Order: sequence, then structure tokens, then C-alpha cells
Amino acid sequence: MAAWRRRGEWRLEIIRRVNSKALRSTFDTGNFLLVDEDPLRALDMLLPYIGHVHVKDFRETVGGRYQSLGGKTYEGADLGQGAVPLVEIVKRLERAGYKGELVLEYEGTGDEAEGIRASDGSFEKLLTRISALAQNREDE
Repeated sequence: MAAWRRRGEWRLEIIRRVNSKALRSTFDTGNFLLVDEDPLRALDMLLPYIGHVHVKDFRETVGGRYQSLGGKTYEGADLGQGAVPLVEIVKRLERAGYKGELVLEYEGTGDEAEGIRASDGSFEKLLTRISALAQNREDE
């Protein structure tokens, strides 16, 4: 399979061709960086078709384990410490009425248990922040 096919356009094309409410896309917050696609652009394109979300972060790092199609290298990062615009992604999901799962995924280096704990703490703070923003909008 050609690498370009992992981009949002390819996923959208498959979903539209199949044309079934049973087919939805998993949205992985970090993976679009690896195909040199802005995660927010991919999110906006796929939003009506998202059935599941993996929440993870990557940071651009010289010699990182993950290489994008354009040659940038990335390393997994504790949630909120990388290049993925997580706050905006979750805000857009919330505004769109997404009711599915948000599943924490960790691909960082170092002690995996420590990384997961740190990311889980950041994830809880992220959700609390988004919830507060939503509440403020309702109060206005």
C-alpha cells in the first residue's frame, strides 16, 4: 500500500465509497504527523466519521524512532509535551458532539509505567480544562 494512503483523504475516500454507517475511522492524534499532515486538518475532514480516538503525542526529534514521509523524525512524548495540538483536538471533538471513547496511547521512551502515569495525569488535566471551557460557554 502506498504511504500516501494513510492520510485523511484516503480514509475519507474509503468511508464514502463503502457508504455504510457501520464504517467509521479511528482518529489517532499523533499518526497524522507521520504522514506530514496537520492533525487538525485531518480531524476536520474526518470528524463526521470518527468512531474511536487514540490520544497520544509526538515531538520532532533529531534521530527519533518514527520517520515521517517527508523525512522528519519524531519520538513519542508524554501527553502535552509534543507537537500534537491536543487541546484543540479535544475541543473540536466536544463541539462536534463526539460521544465515543478517548483512549490514551503512549509511545515514549524511558520507563513505560512512568510515561503512562505522567500522560494519564496530563490527560486528566486536559479533560478537566476542556470541561471547564465547555461549562464557561454554557454559562455565557
